Amino acid sequence: RFTSCNRAALKLFGVNSMKAFQTLGPWSVSPDLQPDGSSSADKAALMISHAMETGSSSFSWLHQSISGAPIPAEVLLSRIKLENSSYLQATVRDMSAQVKAEKEKEEMRAQMIRSSKLASLGEISAGIAHEINNPLAIITGSVGLLSKLISDPEKLAAKINAIEKSCERIAKIVTGLRKFSRTGEVKSYEYKSLQEISREVMNLTEAKSKRDDIPVTLDCSTEALIYCDEIEIEQV
Repeated sequence: RFTSCNRAALKLFGVNSMKAFQTLGPWSVSPDLQPDGSSSADKAALMISHAMETGSSSFSWLHQSISGAPIPAEVLLSRIKLENSSYLQATVRDMSAQVKAEKEKEEMRAQMIRSSKLASLGEISAGIAHEINNPLAIITGSVGLLSKLISDPEKLAAKINAIEKSCERIAKIVTGLRKFSRTGEVKSYEYKSLQEISREVMNLTEAKSKRDDIPVTLDCSTEALIYCDEIEIEQV
């Protein structure tokens, strides 16, 4: 159990008096589990044992106040001797402000990524609309001729084939667009073909490059597989 503390510690943990504080131990001002899933009581015992053996121990720790409010902290345990007895002095640094600032920074970064993605999606969509119109025109024109080609099986088959290819083209474009717009909050890492990823990117950007009169060629003959989140690579 704790033997003493300063006023800052009483305020940090929300304890009213020194007497009340001396009834507590490290696990009393900690949640049942630490962020890594380990038992606070078991882990505290290990850290205390290590500090007593080696003279000191520093580590990150999740404390909590008596009211249950979380307190992310950096802890330094130092072994000291008083009247031939060994004690541990704990220096607890409240990291709440730093953790909050880091969380806000990460949220801002995520927001910037989402905004950038939406802007890119708008640009790509404008070009893709034109790309979809082309196969749609083929489908519309071919459907209008089908009834007239019933007596000519060869031409009829050619028109049906053109419709099928146009539908496949539209499906590929829409699939690529849906994949690109995925939020990416749940990441999926797998071995993926670099060649296939490159082709998907070409499908998405082809319309814009044509519109801006920018020639783009793909030279990717490798059969290499890369371990990645396919969507994140395509979005880059």
